[in-house]
Amino acid sequence: MRSDFQDAIVLITSRDDSINRFGTGFIVRQVRGTTYLLTCAHVIRDVGGPDKVQADGNPATVIASGEKIGLDLSVLKVNDGLSSRPVISLKASGEKGLAFETSGYQDFGKDISGKVPVRKGKVLKGNLGERVDLQSGQSADRIQAWELILDEDYSLQPGYSGSPVIDQARRYALGVVSHREGGDRGTAIAIEELNKILKLIDSEELYKILLNLGYEKQVMLFRRLKRDNHVATFLIHGESRYYGQDWLRKRLINLLLLPEEKTKAKFPIISLGQKVRRNDTKALWRELGRWFALTEEQPSPEQLVEKIYQCSQKRDVLLVFCEVEKVPETVFDQILHQFWLPLVRRVQTEVAANQKNKYKIFLFVIDYEGRVENWRMSLAHQLDGNWEPSIPVCSPKLIEFSETELSNWLDNNSQFLPDSLVENMDLVVEEILENTDNGIPEDVLVEICDRCYWEWEEILKNA
Repeated sequence: MRSDFQDAIVLITSRDDSINRFGTGFIVRQVRGTTYLLTCAHVIRDVGGPDKVQADGNPATVIASGEKIGLDLSVLKVNDGLSSRPVISLKASGEKGLAFETSGYQDFGKDISGKVPVRKGKVLKGNLGERVDLQSGQSADRIQAWELILDEDYSLQPGYSGSPVIDQARRYALGVVSHREGGDRGTAIAIEELNKILKLIDSEELYKILLNLGYEKQVMLFRRLKRDNHVATFLIHGESRYYGQDWLRKRLINLLLLPEEKTKAKFPIISLGQKVRRNDTKALWRELGRWFALTEEQPSPEQLVEKIYQCSQKRDVLLVFCEVEKVPETVFDQILHQFWLPLVRRVQTEVAANQKNKYKIFLFVIDYEGRVENWRMSLAHQLDGNWEPSIPVCSPKLIEFSETELSNWLDNNSQFLPDSLVENMDLVVEEILENTDNGIPEDVLVEICDRCYWEWEEILKNA
C-alpha cells in the first residue's frame, strides 16, 4: 500500500551524467513556490557537490550544510518544479521500540535503452533501537541519533541516505537516515540536530512570537477595556486591509477568551458591506438570528438583544462587524441605536443587580479604509470618567511598523529565529522595511514568515 508521505520523497542526483551516485531527500517546507528539502550532506558530496545537485531533475541550491561541523545534514532549495508536492512535518520525538516507516530510492537497473539508470522508490518499516551519540573528529559536539532496526523482508539499500524516519502513529519525521549497517540495520540523525545548521521554527512557535510584534498601544487599551467592563465596542481601523486589522482582531480575541474556549469558540464575523443593502438592516438581523439559533425568519433587534443576553449568561459572546466603511454613517448609527445600545443597557441593568456575572459581550468593528474616525458619531479615544459602554472605543489608528519595533522584536526573539534574520540585524530590518513600503504591517508579517520558511496563511491557521 502506498504511504501518505511518498509524494514528499525526492530523488537527489547529479546534473553531471557521468556521476551515477544518488540519494534521497524529503520536502520540509513550501513557501510561495519555493521548496525546501532535507537530505544528508554526504549525498551532496556523492553527486558532485553543491554546484551539481538536482532534486527530481530540478536544479537545487544548498542553503545550509553541516559538513564542516561533522553533521551529516544539508538543506536544499528548489525554485521551480516541486511546488505542488506535500510537506513532511518535523518533530523531535521518539522512544525505543517506536514503529517507523521510511521511503527512499534504490537501484533498479537501466531503462529500455540500456543506458539511463532507473531508481525505485520503496517504503520500509521497522522500529527504533537505542538512542545513540555520534562523535566526529571535526567537532566536539555530539550528534544525537537513533538506531534503526528494520522488519523482516525489508533491506536498507544504498540510496536511502537522506530518507525521513516517520513516526507511524503521528506521521512526523523524527530523523534522517544517514548510514546503513548491514541490510536490516541503520542509523538516523535525530531531527533536532537540524537546528545546528538551520532553525526551522514550527508554525505554532512562530505564531506565538509574532503576537509580540507591534500594536502595543492597541493591545494596552484593549487590556484595560476588557479588565473593567462586561460589554464594549472596539473599533480597529487602518488605511487599507494590509495594516493587519484582522490579525489584530484575532490577537485581541485570544486575550479575551478563556484558555479552554480558544479551540472551540465560534462567533459571527459579518461583513456589513454584504449584509446591509439600500440602508436596509434586515439581512443583518437575519444573519445574527441564524448564529444565535432564533426560530423567527425575520427576528427583530429586540429579540436579538434578549437572545444574545441569555447566551452571555453561559459564555463570552463575541461579535465582529467587518467593512463598516462600506455602509453610510447613518446606517451604522441605526445599528448602534436599534441593537447595540439596548443590549448594553440590558447588560448594565443586570450587572448592577448581580455582580457575579463573569462573562462578557464584545463587539469588534473593523474599518479597512480608515474612514470611520472622520464620522460625526461619538467615538471614545481613551477610557476616562466620561466614557460609556454604548460609545465605541476607537483604538489608535494602525500605522506602519517602525524600525525600532522591528529591531526590538528581532532582538527579543533571536534565540528562536533563523540565523539569517538575526546575524546582521540592522541590515535585515533595513531590507524588511524596504520590501514592505516602509513597514506596512501585513507585508512585514509576510516577509518575516518567508524568512522563517513559512507561508503567512499557514501561520494564520494557528490564530
